[in-house]
Amino acid sequence: MQHCADGKEPAGPPWRDLCTPGVFGPAEQAALGLPLAEEEGTARRTAHTVASAAADFAAKEAFLKAAGTGLREPFSLCEIEAVRLPGGAPAYHFSGRSAQWVEVRRLRAHLSLSHEDGMAMAYCILETET
Repeated sequence: MQHCADGKEPAGPPWRDLCTPGVFGPAEQAALGLPLAEEEGTARRTAHTVASAAADFAAKEAFLKAAGTGLREPFSLCEIEAVRLPGGAPAYHFSGRSAQWVEVRRLRAHLSLSHEDGMAMAYCILETET
């Protein structure tokens, strides 16, 4: 597995491990209000933020399962982002080698997310573009 972070272990509570640059990409970090390295300790830790982070992580896992590869090369978690379109609908944004993998295979990824009562789920459909 590739890492986008500098490889340092994060400090803080156990949930903080998921909130590193190696897991969430820049758009996700901004949407979730996660701190950048220079802003350590400024994360918003609301129930909604934690639920949204769980749904975003579920989206990454759903994509990897739909791709049939699991988490291994060429994928990096922070290169598979769950973003929200202007109307609020969830969508995928790929970067780096993950984007290249999707492009070479001419795939379109569709995403559905839900989170409620401490549970999060994501559904990914990969469609071949014609």
